[in-house]
Amino acid sequence: MVPASANMRGWLAPGRRKWIGLALVLVIAAVLRTQHIKADPPTILPEISGSAGIYFDEGIYCHNARNKILFGKWITDEWNPLVYNAPLTLIYYLAFRLFGISIITVKAVNILFSLLAILFFHAGVRRYLKPWPSLALTSLFALDFYWLMYNRLGLLENFSALCFLLGFYLFVISEERRWPVYFLGMTAAVAVSDSAHHAVHDRRRPFWFVAVRWPRQAGMTLLTRRPLPSDRRPMPSCL
Repeated sequence: MVPASANMRGWLAPGRRKWIGLALVLVIAAVLRTQHIKADPPTILPEISGSAGIYFDEGIYCHNARNKILFGKWITDEWNPLVYNAPLTLIYYLAFRLFGISIITVKAVNILFSLLAILFFHAGVRRYLKPWPSLALTSLFALDFYWLMYNRLGLLENFSALCFLLGFYLFVISEERRWPVYFLGMTAAVAVSDSAHHAVHDRRRPFWFVAVRWPRQAGMTLLTRRPLPSDRRPMPSCL
């Protein structure tokens, strides 16, 4: 008969400790994200982002999925997140079919996104760092207050973060094999399409600055041609 101490040593072997530690981090992250799941986010979030949309945007991004469940068709009006984020709309639709239409379903889907993102983050970082430093970095990422609070919301950022971190992991493993490159391209396309929506609707995003604001300041915009200020207009030639 194998002594209990031997079994304990087997469970705590170096090869298993890192997985036990990662599982513990995921459990703690999941518990913190699901506590009082229907509660409003803290007021510090809109103070940081400059937008109060975090209090009411959760419903609009699952609008088309809800339409399909309730009315049998995806599009019923002029607001259609399906156009710029079809994968997320499909995920919401499947979740509504399985668990019903509710704010809890929306939040639970995004919490699942965040846990998967933590896994991909750890998997990517682990390729460069040793087990314990990578686990420590993953713990800081998983338990960050602002990241944790946003993960409880049904916003686009959680799906975008998942796509970016999945792309990061695929990029890392593509150094050794070729097939992840194809999935990396698809993941990047989905992430960029989601970010493009933010670039259109939020002028504080870096993408908007690079694509619109900077060319306008440089006088190279193709959308609007504004006259130069009077002190910068070329002087008429007297010849």
